[in-house]
Amino acid sequence: MSNEKKSFWSKWTKAHDIETEEEILLDHNYDGIQELDNVLPPWWVTGFIITVIISIFYYIMIFQGHYKQEDELKAEIAEFQAYKKANPELFKENYDLPALTDAESLAAGKAIYTTNCAACHVADGGGLVGPNLTDNMWKHGGGMKNVFTTISDGVPNTAMRAWKSGGGALTAVQRQQVSSFVLSLQGTTPANPKAAEGSVKWPE
Repeated sequence: MSNEKKSFWSKWTKAHDIETEEEILLDHNYDGIQELDNVLPPWWVTGFIITVIISIFYYIMIFQGHYKQEDELKAEIAEFQAYKKANPELFKENYDLPALTDAESLAAGKAIYTTNCAACHVADGGGLVGPNLTDNMWKHGGGMKNVFTTISDGVPNTAMRAWKSGGGALTAVQRQQVSSFVLSLQGTTPANPKAAEGSVKWPE
């Protein structure tokens, strides 16, 4: 068994035994370091040949054949666009959600507001950098749909970011909760209310 293993190893590597290394020892001598004239191992040569064959096949298929990755990408994009067009309800965000009034939803909305909104609007909604949320004057429209839209899409060129995307984005449910909490601040009395801003009155 050991002889078979040795024979297989010798054929697959063409390695010389230490006892016969003198037969392939070259005359080169660099600071006492000598060179052996070993041949490339058959396993390496075989792997190289296979790689070359695969490379030729890949070149023909990708660059000379009918298959092109760009065409595949375009086909997949077209397929997705067709699916999106056929199922708009799966991709179009509903901006016409109802205001939530139950205690659990308002508590969740308050927690989101405290974490993300209080720095600009103050914890009691009185306003600081952002406008006062307790009066009935609105810069971008009052009511659930307008507040939800403002929170979702943000306001360009202001500190009001779009909370539907980016780092720390809020889910649709979370935006519905915090929008509902903002509306619940209507008619409350903040400690230091900011002067009313905006031209849209809601509620009348």
